Amino acid sequence: MRIFQFIFLVLPIFTGTIACSKQGFNPEGTSIFNAYVSPDEDFLIGCVDGRKNNINPGFASYYIFFRYQDDYWSEGIPFGPEINMKGSNAISASVSPDGRYLFFAAQKISNAMEEKSNSTTLSNMLEVLNSPQNGNYDIYWVDAGIIEKYRQKAILNKVKK
Repeated sequence: MRIFQFIFLVLPIFTGTIACSKQGFNPEGTSIFNAYVSPDEDFLIGCVDGRKNNINPGFASYYIFFRYQDDYWSEGIPFGPEINMKGSNAISASVSPDGRYLFFAAQKISNAMEEKSNSTTLSNMLEVLNSPQNGNYDIYWVDAGIIEKYRQKAILNKVKK
């Protein structure tokens, strides 16, 4: 069974009534969850599960979708390894209110924490539990300028078609 997902946009019409426009944005029928939609509704960052990608195979990954001027959405573009950390499931992303930072959660364990997690002393267990990169999710941030890099990629993909 193929599942289609749509974004519904509410568009004002000059008569004062409202119409809905639906544009498919996930033709593969995979799951998109915990989406962040920009205030201008010109892009969406979603956690996508079930798509094959070389960056983080077998895990939900962060994808970005752009809305074109004709109200159609680009195909999802996976973020690179700076955001889709190998072996980590995507769970949530957002952009700061001033638009300068992209925040995302990733699950990673450092070599030091992996070594300490094998210890059974209370002090080492507490250190592991209270440290970043201990195998639980941490919140990371990058310059939101990365979004424009992917916008250019989406424009190039549209021109090729």
